[in-house]
Amino acid sequence: MQHVAPALKSNLEFMIAVVKEQAALHQHAAPALWYQLEFVMAAAAADARLLRLAALELRGDSLAVTQIVQRDGLALQYALPKIHSDRNVVLVAVSQNGLALQHADAELRADRSIVCAAVRQCGLALQFAAMHLRMDPHVVADAIREDAEAAEHVLPALQAHGAFARAAAARDVPAVALALQEAAAALRSDRDFARSLVSCDGFALQHVSPALQDDRELVLAAVRNDGRALQHVTGRLRGDRDVVLTAVQQHWAAFQFVEPQLRGDAEIMLADGHKERQTD
Repeated sequence: MQHVAPALKSNLEFMIAVVKEQAALHQHAAPALWYQLEFVMAAAAADARLLRLAALELRGDSLAVTQIVQRDGLALQYALPKIHSDRNVVLVAVSQNGLALQHADAELRADRSIVCAAVRQCGLALQFAAMHLRMDPHVVADAIREDAEAAEHVLPALQAHGAFARAAAARDVPAVALALQEAAAALRSDRDFARSLVSCDGFALQHVSPALQDDRELVLAAVRNDGRALQHVTGRLRGDRDVVLTAVQQHWAAFQFVEPQLRGDAEIMLADGHKERQTD
């Protein structure tokens, strides 16, 4: 290829034929070709990792990325960050390769349907799920059904539960689900456990006991981890200015969950605008 005329290296049809024949020859393609969807799709069809070389606008094109992750879910890692939070693209990616879950946005790693699709394809994807889903009886059962070694990625507090350990070792999926239901029910009312959980996974707030959802310190820990957990705050704390400000400062998208009476608060509005500019 080093002796090929520069004009041919810029020729769309010629270079498409070249990369289809041998993906490694992509390095000889003229830079302008990486801005052309047809060439990028051909290159990614030969080797999905080549998405990383595409122009930014193509790496951020949900339709283009969807077609690529249909062939190789792990190519999701080369898409722009905004695609990592596109539910439809991520669902396609994890359905092709469950391990693509590691490249999904935190909110989607806390999405039960997304995680179920991932662990059904690859049980070991459980390790990348939000912490509260690593104690979900049905999610864990699906993961262990696909790969018994997925039991290693259940929360440590549950691994120590005798009934769960025995059921997981025997790959007894119904017993696994039952054991987790019993253990998880007790742990959701354990304040120390719940606090450690939401500190690492703010979205887990929706799964702790109602009494703990009204615990101000626990709620603050959740929104400090991920401001979007504000959507799961209920009752009096939904109107708590400090809770709301903390949430919006952590993630600008939390503003959509702010109560009407606080939306006009200057500091909250400034925190929202500042965080959005940083994220964009």
